[in-house]
Amino acid sequence: MSDFNILPILVTGFVVAVLHSAIPTHWLPFVMAAKSQKWSWKKTQSILLIAGLGHVIMTTLLGIIVFSLGLSIYHNIHNY
Repeated sequence: MSDFNILPILVTGFVVAVLHSAIPTHWLPFVMAAKSQKWSWKKTQSILLIAGLGHVIMTTLLGIIVFSLGLSIYHNIHNY
């Protein structure tokens, strides 16, 4: 795979990430919890940071695993 072919994958990933973050199921529960629990702005931001980082890290690790498996399958099929 050449370096040029990875550009559409990166752009698609970025667009999907931006659209993914706009889905209300990702931010609305935090807004509702903050309102009902009367969290301060600082506490809400801290919880969002922790949850967001955990989400990004786990999604990235899963993406790396899926990409690695797909690449190994590609190479195995290419050898046939």
